[in-house]
Amino acid sequence: MIKETINEDNYIKEKMSINIVWANIFAFIVILKSVIIFGIPYYIIWNYKGADAFTYTLFHENTILRFFIILILFIISIFLHEIIHGIFFAVNSENKFKSIKYGIMPKEKLFSPYCHCVEILKINHYRFAVIMPTIILGIIPIIVSLIIGHFLVFIFGVVFIAAGSGDILMLLKMKKLKNNVLIYDLPDEAGFIVYKPK
Repeated sequence: MIKETINEDNYIKEKMSINIVWANIFAFIVILKSVIIFGIPYYIIWNYKGADAFTYTLFHENTILRFFIILILFIISIFLHEIIHGIFFAVNSENKFKSIKYGIMPKEKLFSPYCHCVEILKINHYRFAVIMPTIILGIIPIIVSLIIGHFLVFIFGVVFIAAGSGDILMLLKMKKLKNNVLIYDLPDEAGFIVYKPK
């Protein structure tokens, strides 16, 4: 819903944001947990054959070319992460993609790409949009890697679960909020404003 149409007198507003230092520490915790939770089944199923194949590929012919292909795919996927946010924000916005803004943060925030929804959303719609990049780029590739035994796909999934660690922190911030609250995504930092009905 359009922000200007909300009667703010009917709500108690509360800002919730994420500490960037803690988010970086949390990303390492997420990587470790992902490797343990998904790495053990991968090892049991494939007996590390995928890792051996990956090592062979990496240190033999066309190594530099392969490295740059992987790097380009990784950079594309970083932007794809934000595009996925935007798609799922737009699905539940009145003005659809007109309400979605993309950009790159200043150097103080490491030139990170971002996606911002200018509308206020129901909390479950917001949760859905927040977690979908981690599911699509992280969880699904890991599941695929367990099925086909491709170690590079496994690594890709782990990396993008870690890349979604900030989004996971956002979900944890919302854990105790009731389903009748509304959420406004902050445009200039990792966080949101909660609208709690009085």
